[in-house]
Amino acid sequence: MLKNTNKLLRVRTNLRGDCRSGKESSLVFAQTENERSHYSVRSDYSDEGHWQEGVQSSLKRRKIPEVDRISELPDSIIHHILSFLSAEDAVKTGVFSKRWMYLWTCASKLTFRHDPYRPRFPVRRFLRFVDKILFFYSSSEMEKFELDFDCQFAEVKWNHLDSLIQKWLRFVTRRLVEELSLKFCESVYLHPIPQFVFNSSSLTKLSTRECYYAPKGQVCWTSLWALTIEHAELSNDVLQKILGGSPKFKYLKLHDCWVINSINISSSSVLEYLEVHRCWSITRIDASSNSRLEKLVLKEMQNHEICRLLNVYSLTDVCLTFERKVSQFDCIDIPKKLLEKIKHVEKIALGSYCVQVLSLLELRGLPSPLSGSSCECLTLNTNLEEWYPFGLAHLLHCFPTLQKLVIDMTIFSEIEQFPDEVFPENHLEIVDRTFICLLEHLKTIEITGLRPYRHEPYDLGLVSFLLGNARVLKEMVIHFGCKVSGFGLYEKAKLFDLTQKLLSWPRCSPHAVVLID
Repeated sequence: MLKNTNKLLRVRTNLRGDCRSGKESSLVFAQTENERSHYSVRSDYSDEGHWQEGVQSSLKRRKIPEVDRISELPDSIIHHILSFLSAEDAVKTGVFSKRWMYLWTCASKLTFRHDPYRPRFPVRRFLRFVDKILFFYSSSEMEKFELDFDCQFAEVKWNHLDSLIQKWLRFVTRRLVEELSLKFCESVYLHPIPQFVFNSSSLTKLSTRECYYAPKGQVCWTSLWALTIEHAELSNDVLQKILGGSPKFKYLKLHDCWVINSINISSSSVLEYLEVHRCWSITRIDASSNSRLEKLVLKEMQNHEICRLLNVYSLTDVCLTFERKVSQFDCIDIPKKLLEKIKHVEKIALGSYCVQVLSLLELRGLPSPLSGSSCECLTLNTNLEEWYPFGLAHLLHCFPTLQKLVIDMTIFSEIEQFPDEVFPENHLEIVDRTFICLLEHLKTIEITGLRPYRHEPYDLGLVSFLLGNARVLKEMVIHFGCKVSGFGLYEKAKLFDLTQKLLSWPRCSPHAVVLID
């Protein structure tokens, strides 16, 4: 009270001065130091009594009306928030307010993912939950439906589970679902895709795992532009039906599929992206000369024939990573033919096997399948071994217009050494060859996975060579393949010494900047 009285006296004195000067003014102050309630006191009172009445009336606490801002959010914003949640979490938002209690019944996206590590929520209970949610769903349209669970622990018969899944699929297709994702985890049974799904004209994206593709009629995916098929039996005829019945088809990813042995892309197809991952039965990819295929990704291909590319002149981006045995390196004609087909591509990514083959060609003095390449961006996904400088020298010589070089050593690959081959050291420094890309075009270098306390001489030798020979280099970015936060004193000291060494090396380009992450 004493503090408040002193404050009022000071306010009164100031206001009297303002009144004598004939000026109207207002003053805002807090009743106590901890409170932030503001009051407006006017100074246009003619006498002391009126002034005290004004102060007392203004000191009355103003009650701020309580507003439930969560309940006042527009439906569009609430639905947007619910789209980021799983169906289980979306139902739980009903505790926020009464208005939110049933808004999930008309959410545009429904995501059902079962966590096998929740013993109190088994698969049988999860299936009942999905069935109940769809029973209460009230919207006439659906943007996305995702179903992901492990069928091995469903504890129901396969025919009953199939009928249940088909009932859900019919429910979402009648609501014109646009994005459909079906991912099952098992190894003894593939769930068939019903025919009415092949006739869904509203589908734009479809992703499946452990499903069986066998359309009984024509495929009518007039709006589909992206398809991902994982772990499925897929024949050549079915894939051709899909390509023929999808006029807007631009993205295709095949992961661990069998039976299929070739992919034919006609001139009428608008397919732009094709990824083939661990599909060991595929031996041929044929694209028409008028096709629109721009990016091709081949990963972990083990077939003896690898992949024979025909008429892929439209490609601008290619990624090739293979798993091969060292005994097969003597037969390098097939990978040479494969690399010849992509030398016109502007952006190329190569794995360990391709770099090993090029290293062998460099060591033996054989002609290169990539000579005269127009590649501008090169990515090498492999560890640095004793043969690596030979492969890099081969590529630098074959890519005279190279502008960006990326070396990623974080991708694990099982590398075997060459039998009966000896690779001399410091090949990049002693090779009698002019690298045009280092003299005129290479401006950006990015190295990822360099170990600060466990590096090979090939690592530092490579960095030193590139810094000392790239004349137009503007930026070299080095990402260490480890987290510094977990380092001890010894590792931090090694990191500091390595950083100082990298920054102190001479640079051929006066504009080169070294960034260490």
